[in-house]
Amino acid sequence: MYAAQNIAPTVASGKVASYSFNGNGFDDSDFGNHADALSAEITTDRFGFGNSALLFDGTAGVSASNGAQLNSATTTISFWVKPNAFASPGSEVYLLSNGGYQERWKISMPDHGKPVFTTHSNGACCSDLDSGTPLTIGTWTHVVMVHDGLKDIIYFNGAQVNEKNAAGALDATTKPLGIGFDPIDNNYFFNGALDELEIYNVGPLSREHPAIW
Repeated sequence: MYAAQNIAPTVASGKVASYSFNGNGFDDSDFGNHADALSAEITTDRFGFGNSALLFDGTAGVSASNGAQLNSATTTISFWVKPNAFASPGSEVYLLSNGGYQERWKISMPDHGKPVFTTHSNGACCSDLDSGTPLTIGTWTHVVMVHDGLKDIIYFNGAQVNEKNAAGALDATTKPLGIGFDPIDNNYFFNGALDELEIYNVGPLSREHPAIW
């Protein structure tokens, strides 16, 4: 029953989640899979507009329910991030997680400040790819992570910064979507701000959705 219900539907735009964080955790996509944003503060975005991004203090995160639309074979994840601090030495924080390294994908940030995209495909764990370039504390960066069925690819501010062969369809998960933390272990809390999170069931968007850049 779960396998049948977990087949990703066809979406005309490819967009399966869209969180603008304009004072709330509403999902603006057709699926309306709203996140519980009560554990994060609302802050200014990269343009200086108030109540337009989520601020995490390193002690809590935000989650949204799992859904069939999130379990596509390929994915593109786009978001803006501004770290206020890196992880403590020898540790990491999670920016986003959809099944984690255990089942599907996660985006974490170790103490070196380089986001790591981890994918779980064809029943095998795992492919790890870091950005090669660290984020800058106190600065907004547009990050895009792509799994296109052949490679994992990372972009910063519209420019590709790294890629790795990672063939196969992403595995499905029953776990919730975690924003700013690891919802599986309820740990690895991010200290910083996130904004304009969008998830697509296609990849890469550089060809199919150029407006995102």
